[in-house]
Amino acid sequence: MNRFLELLDQSRIEGTYLKWLKQIDRYDVLIFDDFGLKPFSHDAKLALLDILEDRQGRRATIFTSQLPFEKWHDCFQQPTIADAIIDRMTASAHKISLKGKSWRNKKI
Repeated sequence: MNRFLELLDQSRIEGTYLKWLKQIDRYDVLIFDDFGLKPFSHDAKLALLDILEDRQGRRATIFTSQLPFEKWHDCFQQPTIADAIIDRMTASAHKISLKGKSWRNKKI
């Protein structure tokens, strides 16, 4: 997620935003890891809405987060945009909640 926000800012500065959106749309699976760790700028909210709208029903998008799903709405700080984004996130979603200790420290 952090890289996404950085690339969004870079594409805006360089004037390549639309090209960047087209590039993202080519991926069959797009994964947003660590969703909700950083606040979203207004541009980031609109970009996420654009991306989800473009991918709806055509491509897979995965969100992972340490933040409980019930708090995702709060990440956007604007109820109307939050509703629109979460509606697109969940329209055909499968929600999987994991419990227990982290596997990162587990030796394989």
